[in-house]
Amino acid sequence: MAYAELKARGLSAQPALHVLRKVADAYTAPRANLKAGNLGRPGSKRHGRATGKAVAFRPDAAQPFDDRCLSWQLDERTVSIWTTSGRMKGLAFTGQGEQPARGRAPSKPSTNRAANAGTESIPE
Repeated sequence: MAYAELKARGLSAQPALHVLRKVADAYTAPRANLKAGNLGRPGSKRHGRATGKAVAFRPDAAQPFDDRCLSWQLDERTVSIWTTSGRMKGLAFTGQGEQPARGRAPSKPSTNRAANAGTESIPE
């Protein structure tokens, strides 16, 4: 349901998943810390501060990017980046020698690594 809402608001698939992941983490981490006792005992001042605050997100907060949101044009030394306002194209980048090419190596999805344990080499 949340995914469909985000898609209807104009987010493409990958950024929509990033939003859902960020929101889920914002609620999961404090709950896990409370359960583990990392934020004080119930009734303590620290515990009260942790439970008395609503989760909030800053409008200018950093957002994750991955290979699916970036498009590198190495010959022109430019990159295009998907944003919520549309794709920004032709942004210049700098680097020496092979740096941009190394940064361009696609990341492997982290799904099902346990099933492939020992059969896949992980790049350094």
